[in-house]
Amino acid sequence: MELKEVFEKRRAVNFFDPKKDVDEALIRKIYDLAKLAPTSFNLQPLKIVLVHNPEWKAKLREAASGQPKVTEASYVAILLGDRKA
Repeated sequence: MELKEVFEKRRAVNFFDPKKDVDEALIRKIYDLAKLAPTSFNLQPLKIVLVHNPEWKAKLREAASGQPKVTEASYVAILLGDRKA
């Protein structure tokens, strides 16, 4: 697939099936690939926190203005950037 096609076919998902649980092994593969992404000056100023626990996702939903997708998604990725890196 060409890069142009990737951008043209991209979509935003605004709802998830809360009964479907994504396999942890697949999440690990995605996480490991995300860590390989290049960063400015190779400083790696990013931390990724994966949240799967329903209680923690409920707290995150409160912080995210009550967006249902936070608790509907199997996992939530929190990206933390070091602005002083």
